[in-house]
Amino acid sequence: AHAAVGERMQSGEKFKDIVAHNMSDETKTKQKKLEEEADKELSMKKLCRDLGLLKGGNYGDGDQSPLRLDKAEILRNQWAGGMEYNPAHPRNTHLSGWLRDL
Repeated sequence: AHAAVGERMQSGEKFKDIVAHNMSDETKTKQKKLEEEADKELSMKKLCRDLGLLKGGNYGDGDQSPLRLDKAEILRNQWAGGMEYNPAHPRNTHLSGWLRDL
């Protein structure tokens, strides 16, 4: 089964679409809602950053509390979408110069 999934992904199909094929309609609806919530939260974080409402230079470990259920899925969706960590993107001016140059 894993080999078949790998082959489908190599042919360009997204993993979430492969997995969604076997989900119930209720699960698909909940997953879609969580993806939308993740996008909304990430957009708000980016907007706050762009407006200068976030304090810069926070390089600590942050909150390391374990997340469960929906909160964990929202964060997973944000990371799967790249969050804002794309050094080449011109809007990511908050990243250090050496990182962008890598």
